[in-house]
Amino acid sequence: MGTLFGGAFLIVIVILAVSIFLHFVPLGLWVSAISANVPVGIVSLIGMRLRRVPPSRIVLPLIKANKAGLDVSVNQLEAHYLAGGNVDKVVDALIASHRAQIALPFERAAYLCRLPFGYELLHRHCLYRERVRLLNIQLVITSR
Repeated sequence: MGTLFGGAFLIVIVILAVSIFLHFVPLGLWVSAISANVPVGIVSLIGMRLRRVPPSRIVLPLIKANKAGLDVSVNQLEAHYLAGGNVDKVVDALIASHRAQIALPFERAAYLCRLPFGYELLHRHCLYRERVRLLNIQLVITSR
């Protein structure tokens, strides 16, 4: 009878330890980062949880930036989040400027996105540059 209670107690301890481990390590997010070839370590994810930064708010925009061909690090995005910025808007602004062939460093995009209407102005400017580029291409094609 004593070994039965000891075995049940051990199973409860193991289940409790696994649930605490899975609380601090978002394995699904880590697997999706690894499958997208984004270098994010488990220790980095645990550090985010300990700093009370939601890892999904950092890793998902990092995957989006990596797939768009941008060179953005986990530390930059996490620092911007801790400063009170919107990481997703910054990554969207960087992608829009990259598509419009505008050289925009991360620090400048983070600054612009912290302004009240900075993201909207930057997005409009990128769309304008893209339209002008497409019109120039259309003029070259039609002039032949």
